[in-house]
Amino acid sequence: AERFFTPELKEYESLISNAQEKIAELEAAIFRQVCQQVSAVGEQILSTAKAVAHVDAFCSLAEVAVRNNYVKPILTNNDIIDIKEGRHPVVERSIGKDNFIPNDTYLCNKDNELIILTGPNMAGKSTYLRQVALIVLLAQIGSFVPASLATIGIVDR
Repeated sequence: AERFFTPELKEYESLISNAQEKIAELEAAIFRQVCQQVSAVGEQILSTAKAVAHVDAFCSLAEVAVRNNYVKPILTNNDIIDIKEGRHPVVERSIGKDNFIPNDTYLCNKDNELIILTGPNMAGKSTYLRQVALIVLLAQIGSFVPASLATIGIVDR
């Protein structure tokens, strides 16, 4: 079966085909031009993206602190970790604030430089250790911490 074409239809088909080719050429040219313009200001774009990322991180820390009643830790040069009613942020969130039992921690090179932590399996020893580590880490990056009071010295290991 052969289709019927008039000279007028052939002309319209040719116009449409040429228009599609022209559109593809223009699109490619515009894309190349945009790529050149973007690469010319690439450093500024990266710098702006980095600044926005920092603001986003700080806003996220602030929002979590407000929503979960975090407190501003006291940072000191002394070798001390003194946390009152510390809470593990992930565990507290998963089981609910009312079900989480806060823990105190006191470590000081002068008086108490060691805690011997014992208990049966699944009693929360590892969770407690991670909780202290998270609170110290949050304090050292400048965040508020999940506790009622926290005095944290500089910790590097």
